[in-house]
Amino acid sequence: MQKKVFGLLFVLCTIVCMLAFAFSADAAAPSAWGTEPIDGETYYTITSYQGLKDLADTTNLEYLNAKFILKANITWDVTSTIGRGNGTQHFRGVFDGNKDEGYKITVTNASYKGLFIAGAGATVKNLEVEIATDSTNTGNDAGGIVSIGLGTLTVDNCSVSGTLKGGENVGGIIGRWRSAASAEVAETVEKGMAGSKLTISNSVSSVAVSGTNRVGGVVGYANYNNAFATEGNVVVISNVQSNGNVSATGRYVGGIVGDANISSSKAVAGFSIDADTVNSGSVSTSLTTSDTRCSAGGLVGRIYVTTTVEISVDGTNNGDVSGSRCVGGIVGELDFKANSSSAKTISIGGANTGNVTGTDLYVAGSAGLLHVTSAVATATGNNKITFNVSTVTSGDKTISGKTHTGGLIGYALLQHANGNVELNVTG
Repeated sequence: MQKKVFGLLFVLCTIVCMLAFAFSADAAAPSAWGTEPIDGETYYTITSYQGLKDLADTTNLEYLNAKFILKANITWDVTSTIGRGNGTQHFRGVFDGNKDEGYKITVTNASYKGLFIAGAGATVKNLEVEIATDSTNTGNDAGGIVSIGLGTLTVDNCSVSGTLKGGENVGGIIGRWRSAASAEVAETVEKGMAGSKLTISNSVSSVAVSGTNRVGGVVGYANYNNAFATEGNVVVISNVQSNGNVSATGRYVGGIVGDANISSSKAVAGFSIDADTVNSGSVSTSLTTSDTRCSAGGLVGRIYVTTTVEISVDGTNNGDVSGSRCVGGIVGELDFKANSSSAKTISIGGANTGNVTGTDLYVAGSAGLLHVTSAVATATGNNKITFNVSTVTSGDKTISGKTHTGGLIGYALLQHANGNVELNVTG
C-alpha cells in the first residue's frame, strides 16, 4: 500500500512539473510590453523602466530570441544584464534602441558592467547609452553596451558616453567577445549567419575607459579561438569612432581594441579595421616592468595570431600613445605564429598623428613590435606571408623610446622564417 501511495505521489509530481514547465514556456508576455509590426515582423515595445527590467529578468528563451524596440527614455539603475552568463540564457534577439527618434538609456548605477550578455545571433542597433554616474566597478568583462558577447554578434549605429572602469576585458562598447561553441554555431547557421563573427559598424564610443589588462576604447578583448571555421573576416570594425581616453595598469591597451586573439585549427579569413575608423583619445598603460610587453597601440594593443588569417588595420589614430615596451601609433604588438597553407597578407596602414612614447624597447609610429616565429617555416612554394606596413605618420609629432625605436616599425623579429616572409615598409 505504501509503495502505491509513493508511486501515485511521484506521478502527480511529474505531471505538475510538466504543466509548470509548459505554462512557463508559453507564458504571456509581461504586461509592460506592447507589440508593433516593423517591416513585416513583430517587435515588443519597451516603453518604461518596468518593461526593460522585465526583459532583464526573463529567462524565457522565447523572449531572449525575440525582437524589441525602445520607445521611451529610461533611467537604468540596476546591475543585472539582459541575458545571463549561465547556460543558454543569453540574449540572442534584436534590440533596436530607436535613438534616431531621440530615445536613450541613462545608466545611474556605479557598478554597471553592460546592458547585455549577448549570445550567438544577437543584434544591437540604434542604441544610445549614457553612463551618467562615475564608475566604481572593479569586475572583469565590462562594456558600455555588451558585457560579454558569444558567437555571431552585430552592433550597428550605437553610441555610448561617460566613464567605465573594470578589471580585465573592459571596452567602451563591448567588454569581451569570444567565438561560439558548437551549439551556438548551429543556431547562427539556422538564422542564416556566419558561425562566429563580430561586426561593429557606424558607432561611437565617447567613454573614458580604464582597467587592468585588455582594455579598449571599443572592445576590450576579441577572442576567436575554436575549431569552427567562419567564412569571411571574423572581426570586422568599420566606421567606428572612439573619443574617450583609454588607460590600463597592465597589458594590451588600444584606442579601438585592447587585445585580439585569432586562433583556430580551421583557416579563417581574418581581422579588419577599416579606413573610416578613428581613435581620438589618449592610450596609456602604467605598466613599467622592463621584461614585460605592455603592448599599447593607438588602434590595437596586441594582435596575436596562430592561424592562417589576413589582417588589415587601416584606421587613423589621433591620440597620444604611451607605455613601456611594444608601443605603436597603430598597433603595439603583432605576434604571428601561424603556418601558411596559402598566401596571406598582413597590412598595417592608416595614419597616426599622435605622439608615441615608450620608456623601454620597441616603439614606433606604426607597429612597436612585429614578431614572426618559426611556425612559418613550414610554408612552401608561393604560400608566403606578406607584411605591408604603410602608415602615414605626422612629421610634427614625436616618437621616443629607450631603444629599438622607429618611424614605422620599432623592431621586426623574423625567427626561422625560411624565406617565406616578405616585409614591405613604405610611408
